[in-house]
Amino acid sequence: MVILTDEQVADDAYRPLRPWLLEDDRRRVHVINLAGYAPLAFPQNGISRIGGFSDRLLELLPLLEAQDPIGWMKAFGREHGLEVG
Repeated sequence: MVILTDEQVADDAYRPLRPWLLEDDRRRVHVINLAGYAPLAFPQNGISRIGGFSDRLLELLPLLEAQDPIGWMKAFGREHGLEVG
């Protein structure tokens, strides 16, 4: 799930998402702050928070969705002729 927001909400704004996330541990929520106040916060409890939007974000979302981010990065590197340690 991707949510586009300006994050002008109360501190407990993520409360409605928690039951949905708990139904399946593979579920992820990516909250994109269009105002861009904060940098990327890697997923915690199924929620990642991203500050700002750009076309590069579309490349980042699969990495955040990957169950094996290191494996995803290595595969991406091989596909693009890059060496990934």
